[in-house]
Amino acid sequence: MISKKAFGQLKTGQKIKAFTLENELGMKAVILNYGGIIKELWVPDEKDILGNVVLGYEHIEAYEENPAYLGAMIGPSAGRIEGGILPIENTIYKLEQNSGDHTLHGGSKGFHNRVMDDTFYEDKNSFKLELDFKIMDLVDGLPGDRTVKITYTLMKNRNELSLTMEASTNKNTYMNITNHSYFNLSGIEKEDVLNHEMRINADAFGSVDTDMIPRKGWTLLNNTPFDFRQVKTIKSVLETSYNQITNNQGIDHPFRLNKSKSDAKHNNAAILWDPITKRKMTVLTSYPHIVIYTGNFLNEADVSTNEDMIKHQGICFEAQEVPNAPRSNPDTCQILKAGQHYSHTIIYSFEVEK
Repeated sequence: MISKKAFGQLKTGQKIKAFTLENELGMKAVILNYGGIIKELWVPDEKDILGNVVLGYEHIEAYEENPAYLGAMIGPSAGRIEGGILPIENTIYKLEQNSGDHTLHGGSKGFHNRVMDDTFYEDKNSFKLELDFKIMDLVDGLPGDRTVKITYTLMKNRNELSLTMEASTNKNTYMNITNHSYFNLSGIEKEDVLNHEMRINADAFGSVDTDMIPRKGWTLLNNTPFDFRQVKTIKSVLETSYNQITNNQGIDHPFRLNKSKSDAKHNNAAILWDPITKRKMTVLTSYPHIVIYTGNFLNEADVSTNEDMIKHQGICFEAQEVPNAPRSNPDTCQILKAGQHYSHTIIYSFEVEK
């Protein structure tokens, strides 16, 4: 089923709606037309008890602040852009510097705080919510009149939510869209994810500097704590003295995904498992990379409604292109050409595994 209800009003006076998609197995996704935010995601544990496995707020005022980007769609430039300077072909575009000297997650005019138009419907196998909006040329510092659509699809007969991000432009531009949900499979408030177990289907990671800017090139995972090709707890990695961990108080790094042999369209990117509830999440994506962020500064992301978080309370799986690619990897950076169609998918699939 699909339903909607009012979810408060922004300071601008715009009224926000919350859409609920619920399948035959009880899985339920609550999504806002503000920032495309996944507010809640309810899935069963081994006792068939539903629990909310994403971090969120109860009030729209908190989402207007949302310093940690809880649940939000991120774009047009996911991650950090060094110095707020983004080259596209022979032109340099200067972006808002909202994170020290750098641009983070598209700046204040990013997707995370946009009110989106909505359409919802169901077909034979799924419930769908489409959120779309337009960005005018240079409003956010980037060129092109752009149209963006995000489609959320909840399967009726299996616990799977997919997000398809689409965009088009009338000028060559940069587009790198992801979702910034923080997952915690315990379903318990104020519980960290350190004892969750994780596997990442990657062969290399990108090192970052002290400003968490990814640098050019890749480091093979062999003999590093980032080697999640074999399942290990998050805690076992964060407790190491590896400088890429200690410098950033945890993981906030891009990983280069291995190609999936079973699904040509989607890489089997990562698996997260909670040994207590037995909930298991598999992340699949059409993107070639994924940024893993272990909520290293959630305890500092205070909001005026006092809905505060604790450090490492959730973990993000930000499937995307490598952040800062226009600066650090211009030869491989994917520029969205005028008239081309941008389309990528992220899938969150849930099951119970004992």
